[in-house]
Amino acid sequence: MADKIALYSKRYGLFMHPDYVSFARDTTRLLIRNECLRVGDIKIYQDYVASHYPEDLPWEMKQYQEASRL
Repeated sequence: MADKIALYSKRYGLFMHPDYVSFARDTTRLLIRNECLRVGDIKIYQDYVASHYPEDLPWEMKQYQEASRL
């Protein structure tokens, strides 16, 4: 996953930095979320959201759990 984040960082620049983009446009968050959904492990995603978007954590964990049921 680190390689994928580095590759996307070169391509998308500021969209990879939560200090400069909104929750919805944070490409790193989306990459981590998709990988965690794919492997079925929420921990890395939960930690990322908690450290960068603590105010969105409860809502996003609900969204994640709904998506993981599909």
